[in-house]
Amino acid sequence: MLTLLFFALNLSGQAQKNKTIWVVRHAEKLTYDPKDANPDLNAKGLQRAEDLKKYLSKKKIEKIFSTPFLRTKNTAEPLAKMLNIKVEIYETKVDADFANKIKALPNRNILIVGHSNTIIEIVKVLGAKPPVQTLKDDDYDFLFEVKIKGVKASVKTHHYGVNHHATELK
Repeated sequence: MLTLLFFALNLSGQAQKNKTIWVVRHAEKLTYDPKDANPDLNAKGLQRAEDLKKYLSKKKIEKIFSTPFLRTKNTAEPLAKMLNIKVEIYETKVDADFANKIKALPNRNILIVGHSNTIIEIVKVLGAKPPVQTLKDDDYDFLFEVKIKGVKASVKTHHYGVNHHATELK
């Protein structure tokens, strides 16, 4: 009987570790002022944020993270409003502590909005092998689905909204 209880508890613990983390770069930003370090989304970006909401609307997202910049927060905002979820801010530093925090959350479906120079690092620190090493400045339609099952992580690449990427996957 104790063996059965231990087995059931072990399976329950493993099931709680299973999660899907969607990692996406912010949508298209305003570029008319190159000195602006915190530009908002342009019209295409606002539409892409709506497209992201539509794409993820049935994925049972329970938690949403964004860096403190307008372009990332406003990429996450349509989905957050629809789901009545507060967007939580994380700093752009991506390391093992960040990954451990995400992995320790009880939430099974999470969205993280970052930048072209951070989302590949996020995929890596979550334990998955990214399909590319870097993203170009024109890569706006990639959406990475990181599945974590126990201690193993894998990634699938999706595209959403209007086709807008310069990087090709191998």
